[in-house]
Amino acid sequence: MALRASNSIKLENARNLMAAVNFADVSGLKLNTTVNIHWSLVDGCSDPRKRQAGLIEKARHWLNHRKIPLTCIWVLEHATGKKLHSHMALHVPKGRGAEFKRQLVRWVGPSFPKALDVGPVNDRGWFNYMIKDVEPAFYGQLGIHPANRKGRSIQPIVGKRVGVSQNIGQAARDRWAAANSTKLEDSFLS
Repeated sequence: MALRASNSIKLENARNLMAAVNFADVSGLKLNTTVNIHWSLVDGCSDPRKRQAGLIEKARHWLNHRKIPLTCIWVLEHATGKKLHSHMALHVPKGRGAEFKRQLVRWVGPSFPKALDVGPVNDRGWFNYMIKDVEPAFYGQLGIHPANRKGRSIQPIVGKRVGVSQNIGQAARDRWAAANSTKLEDSFLS
């Protein structure tokens, strides 16, 4: 089966990412760390998708070893003047940020400066930046500042362009809503 190419993040995918972020907050696993990787600056990276999947699996294992579930969202981009790169936001246990960053450097492997950027989540601006590849017509609906348009992808993305970890995905949110007799999205989405 051939992978499809897309030129933008679908509105329903952006809303799924937003709901996942909100559910992470409600679950006590707030997304507190951003990871940005420019795969073209990583030595020997011929398949960024495969490398990203491997990195997510390593993070899952590292976190599970610390009895913390992997809680993350991610997007792929192909912006003007850049090659395929990814933005991730995930929950890292308090006091483990420096250790996690050291592991990321090891997992990503040899790279040029600026290939890997890891930082704290300070506000929701990072989320608007992550979903800037949604059709600009939906920026107002999603609260995205129009200035984010200039960083939009210009190249189509082949295959999956966004993702969320299972523990904050739609099925997990539906189970929570059923157990709590409420619809999560109505309570937490702006």
